[in-house]
Amino acid sequence: GAAAVVGHLHSVFLGLRGGGGLATTLGVTLAVLPLSTLVGAVPGFLALARTHNTGWSAGLGLAVAMGLAPVFDYSVSTVLSILLLGGAIMVRANALDWVAARRRRDEETAQPTET
Repeated sequence: GAAAVVGHLHSVFLGLRGGGGLATTLGVTLAVLPLSTLVGAVPGFLALARTHNTGWSAGLGLAVAMGLAPVFDYSVSTVLSILLLGGAIMVRANALDWVAARRRRDEETAQPTET
């Protein structure tokens, strides 16, 4: 599962560039923790509809899925591995958003103003 996510993040066919890995992570989580992922997807998609922020919406859905994993009797090692994978994807997505916002601010302040 982790190799599939990394392959989508840094595809050798795209010059080591790729997507955000959220859809692949959702697929891996759905395959490993199907019931809790389906339940966790509901608040995740509702948050996405409200905020349009994929990183935080995926984080909310993942948090709900992980919180429900013991209810569905999934193993601790499986839950921890998915939690680490999802957490890494969230950190990466939010770091990229922060870098893009920082670049926009730097470009705006570097432009001369007309008088």
